[in-house]
This record gives sequence, structure tokens and C-alpha cells, in this order.
Amino acid sequence: MPRLHLRRSFLVVIIGIVAIVLAIPLCSFAQEATSTLSGRVVNTDGSPVSDLKIGIQSGNGTRLHSQTNSAGHFSIARIPPGAIRLELLPTFNPDTEILTLEIGGLTFYPNSVFPFASFAFELDPGVHVENIVVTTRPRMRIRGRVVFEKGEPLRNEHVDMQVIRQMLDTGRSGTSGGSPQTDSEGYFTEYVRFPAIYTVFVRYLGMKALSEPFLLKPGERYEDLVLTLSPQPIDFKLPGERGKLPAKSMSVWGVNPVNGHAYKRIYCESRDDAISQAAAEKAHLVAINDAAEQKWLEGLFVERRFFWIGLSDAEKEGQWQWDNGEALTYINWVSHEPDEQGTMGEGDYAVMDSSSKKWMDIGAESPFWKVVQYAIIEKENLSDETPKTEK
Repeated sequence: MPRLHLRRSFLVVIIGIVAIVLAIPLCSFAQEATSTLSGRVVNTDGSPVSDLKIGIQSGNGTRLHSQTNSAGHFSIARIPPGAIRLELLPTFNPDTEILTLEIGGLTFYPNSVFPFASFAFELDPGVHVENIVVTTRPRMRIRGRVVFEKGEPLRNEHVDMQVIRQMLDTGRSGTSGGSPQTDSEGYFTEYVRFPAIYTVFVRYLGMKALSEPFLLKPGERYEDLVLTLSPQPIDFKLPGERGKLPAKSMSVWGVNPVNGHAYKRIYCESRDDAISQAAAEKAHLVAINDAAEQKWLEGLFVERRFFWIGLSDAEKEGQWQWDNGEALTYINWVSHEPDEQGTMGEGDYAVMDSSSKKWMDIGAESPFWKVVQYAIIEKENLSDETPKTEK
């Protein structure tokens, strides 16, 4: 009996060893078949970003995610091999966008289809990618509140919204639309992609509200917009022909990205009227200081119209100076101008020609005097004048 017991025990041991030996390669194969991604998430100054969900979506539909800790670290394991997409969550409307992804000393940029939150690549079986650096920043957005005339918020309702933008580099206008829903306090959030001058227009049950234009620079957010619904008509038209400013709307500023100055055209009855309107907006008639600024203005104000500019020699004949006191460092006169003793009298004020965009001097006796009905005005820093509202 004891010997039988020993034989049985020996057999059990052998079976156990065989089972363990067979199990080891199976486990190894399972481990090698999947991959791991780990690294850290930082903002543009290198500081860690915590509590951010970063996810993986594989070609077979597998979804995995990890949340960054206080040091910005994340780790996603058991990723199946093949095509995957690394993204921020929630997938279709994250509050943060990825700027770059660094792997092994190489820098990658977002997929063009999902520019704010996606990188597509493939993983071979068993590949473990470590020390990824994901650089992010908050997405540009407009956060506003819709209220009635007495201040009561529009709660949990959809509004018809148009967001109008004027690009800073070209001055071209564009629109995007949607039907965002306000929350219990009347707030909504609208994400935007481009640095631009923005104007927001909303409609709800026949009532309308229109914001003042405001500037959003790269990476900035505008958080304190208040839109007050009113049954009164609003004299407002969406931008018309691409590349041109709206014929009827003068309320849009264009910002020159080189000097940061803002410009817009206005309708005026006279040069004095233009000066008065400019002063009301804490601006002045445009002062053009170099050829680059002149060329940028020509691209922004493409209409075949005469424009008043802020140059004159009214104080002392022959000594031309800008109204804002800047020195005259650049000239762009039409041939044979300025004509101080022309056949049509003295020309003390400069205008921009309708076709060549060069400068002409005209006076009260000039046939052009009453033809000039537009002016270009300028202010040095539009953001300082952006209306501020309280929540």
C-alpha cells in the first residue's frame, strides 16, 4: 500500500509539472500578443496635466483608456496588435487638444481628420512603447450665457447660433452654425479652431441677440460672453462674398498679425465725421508706416473705393504728418503727388486711391472731395477694448 501511494503521488507530480510547463508558453504567447503604451501628458510649458483621460481605439473595436495622475503619467496595457488610434476623451468633443506626440526622439502631429485629439498608427504584437510625451493645450472656445431682457437665463433650451469669424492673417470672413443647448443657468460652450475676430449671433423663438466683436488669439478662451435676447429687430447680415468685408456691416475688425493693430472700414459723411467715429471707438484714422502694412491693408480692403487715411499737411503746408502723431517713415503717393499747387487748389488731406491703392492729396475744391465716403480706422490693441461682462 505505501508503494502504491508513492507511485500515485509521483504520477500526480509529473502531471502537475507537465501542466505548468505547457502553461508557461501559453501565458508568454498571450503576453506577447498585446502591447502597452505609457508616458506622460504635459502642457505647452512642460507642466504635467493631471486627471486627463487618454484612450486607445483599435481596429477591431477595442477601447481602452487611462487617466493621468498628478505627475501627468498614464499607462494603457493589453492593447491588441494592428491599427490603433490614440485620442483624448470624450472622442468627439474633448476640452483639450493634442499638439504633438513624441516617441523615441521623433515628433508627430495630429491626424488632419481629428485635429484636436487623434494619432493613428500600428503596433506589432508584443511591442511596449514607453516614455511617450503628449503635449496638449486647452481648446479654444467661447463660453457664453443666454438671458432674457430682464436677466433671467434661458434654461436647458436649444438656440440657433451663428459664429462669425474674421481671420487675422487674411481678413476673410466665415461662419459656422449649430444648435447648442444651454444648461440650467443659461450657459453654453462653443469650441472654435482659429485665431480670429469673432461675433456670435443667436435666435430663439423669434428673439435675437448679437455680441460685440471680440478677439481670440491662439490658444485663448473667451469665457464671459452674455447674449441678451430681444424681440427688437437687429440690423445684421452674415458675411457675404468670401475675401471681402460685408457691404453693409462695418462692425468687424481685422487684426494684422505682424504688428497686432486692428483695422476696419467705416462709412462716413466727411473726413471730420470719420475722425469723430474713430475717436468714439478709441481709434484714429489709419497711419501706414511701411510697405508691408500697406500691402496687408490692400489685401483686407479690396473694394474699389476711396478711403480717408490719417495723413495731412493742414497744419503746415508741405509738411505731411499722421494724425496720431507718428512720424512719416513711408510714402506711397500716386505719380506726381502730392501736388501742392494743383489746378484744383491745395490738397491738404490724403486718401487711398480706389484702384491702385496709392495715396492722393485732395482738398475741398477737388472733385473727389464728396466722392470719398469711407475711411480706414486703426487702434493699437483691440484686446484691451474687448467688452467685458460679468456672469
